[in-house]
Amino acid sequence: MSQIEAEKLFKIAQENYEKKDYLKAQNCLYKILELYPENLSALINLSLCYFDNKNLYDLKKYYNEKAKEKLYENKLVIPDLEKIFIKLVS
Repeated sequence: MSQIEAEKLFKIAQENYEKKDYLKAQNCLYKILELYPENLSALINLSLCYFDNKNLYDLKKYYNEKAKEKLYENKLVIPDLEKIFIKLVS
């Protein structure tokens, strides 16, 4: 999958997310992460799919293990995001 194909797939994931079809969105994001496991946007959006789909087990796994690491690595600060996730998954 090329970078352009990944970007198209990401757009499809966003469209599915907006339609609240979280499973289709997740499947698109999984495909992106298979080839681009460090893709911060895909990691964050996958975490949001888990959150909105009330899948707290996978939310905790992906947010804690991957998205959080990438957020800090890229020095991105999203106010209170970590506190919200910690309350939900604790």
